[in-house]
Amino acid sequence: MLQRAGIRVLRCSNCRFIRHSTALPAGKPKDVVEKESKTKKDKISATRLEWEQKIADFLSTELKKEHKRYSNEKKRKRIEHIVICHIRDEKLVPLLGFLARLTQSKEVIDGSADYGEIFTSALKHVSHFLSTKSSDFEFLRSQEAIPFFHNLFEVLPGIPLTSNDVTGAVAFCLAKLDEVKILPEEVKEQRERVVPGIQRRLTMVTTSHLPKQNRIFFNDPEFDIIKEYIQRGFDRIPREEPEESIKYGNCPLAESLNAPCSEEEYQGNPFITQSWTKQELKQRIRELLLREQNYCIAVENFARNSIERPMEVLLKEWQWKEAIQNTFEVMRGKVSQVNVTLFINGLNPEKVSERLFEVMNVALCTGQKVLAIPELETALAHSILDLAHSEFTSNVLKNSSEIFAEVFEEFLRYFERDSELPRTYSLREWWHKSAAKARVDPNFHVPLGGVSKASTEELGSFLLSVVMNSCFVPPNKLRRSDTMTDLIQWQETYHFASGKYQKMWQNASLSN
Repeated sequence: MLQRAGIRVLRCSNCRFIRHSTALPAGKPKDVVEKESKTKKDKISATRLEWEQKIADFLSTELKKEHKRYSNEKKRKRIEHIVICHIRDEKLVPLLGFLARLTQSKEVIDGSADYGEIFTSALKHVSHFLSTKSSDFEFLRSQEAIPFFHNLFEVLPGIPLTSNDVTGAVAFCLAKLDEVKILPEEVKEQRERVVPGIQRRLTMVTTSHLPKQNRIFFNDPEFDIIKEYIQRGFDRIPREEPEESIKYGNCPLAESLNAPCSEEEYQGNPFITQSWTKQELKQRIRELLLREQNYCIAVENFARNSIERPMEVLLKEWQWKEAIQNTFEVMRGKVSQVNVTLFINGLNPEKVSERLFEVMNVALCTGQKVLAIPELETALAHSILDLAHSEFTSNVLKNSSEIFAEVFEEFLRYFERDSELPRTYSLREWWHKSAAKARVDPNFHVPLGGVSKASTEELGSFLLSVVMNSCFVPPNKLRRSDTMTDLIQWQETYHFASGKYQKMWQNASLSN
């Protein structure tokens, strides 16, 4: 019975429960589960890779843009460098030849580069040369005049009239060209072909408004010549361009600044200078302008408590500045690099020695007995580039310091004790009005002022060689026992491996 009952129960379990129970889901093979898990991980990984790739592409694009910007900026500074050298050395034929090639370059033709300051500075200098040679028949009949006028007529048609300064410079140059009494026969036909086309371009650009005066380039008599030349032959006289609004535009945050403060709410001038008068402020501004032309600012070492003679006295006794000047005069005649030769040939050796000597003083004060050669090269090159730019400014922009002082003098009215200007104008608005009264751009700056950021490798290497061959310490001033050993040790501190600089320059300890 039990066996029979057991068989019956087993039979029931095999038939009834299986037949009437809900079917269970079939189990997935192991390899299918692993494949789905892999697919999910691959999707996450692919998404992550796509995100990383987008970031990499974006950074790569930005890097290419930065490389292009840096390359263009370096090229621009190189062009400014060449123009300044030619103007300083009075080499007008090479200057005009260089500008003629520049006007035919791709970036000038398609308008991707703005060389307005370069063209304006060069044409202003050429115009002054024309005014001095307009009645010099000896020059006008000589062979030197032919390449000068030929290059000038090659340059003028290619200059884009994209700014007020360039338009004024071209008109000023043409006006001075009209004053020339005679022209060489070889360029008369070229003038008749070129000048009418330039005049038509000037007419198209100045049909409605005259170019705005910028006294950084053109003083009042010069701008009168420009206006007279542009208005010549016009049926109606162009009017001066209206003054731009200096009020804030669609800026809700600054809306309250567009209207003057009411007399009831005005609590007095918040910018009153308590200690300096207007005359003292003007004097300090002049001092500031002069100080900015120097390479560095000398600050007294008030923490010094040594009884030994200071470094400046020792270097003067050892005549480093005189040695630098003599070495520079000798070595500049042996330079083989064209770029360096172009730059140093017109420099005054005495001024160069003063600048290099000043740089060495600064380097010895801050070097902490170790100077990195690339940093010293850059400092030497920048000091001479700044010197060249200051000479260019004094030759081409003769009245720039006076103009800056004039703008600041008007601006200082804002800070007077009884002034009502702060109630009516913001600081920015009054600065714009002060600049407009002086007829300069409110964002004015000295043209071609970034030339010191040009490539300095070759120039810095040459100047470093000048310094290294000039600056020595007398052997008896070294703190060593053996004099000959001292001299050898000092000379070894200037030793460099061939080709690239391999060491740092270590200045020796000096005795009193």
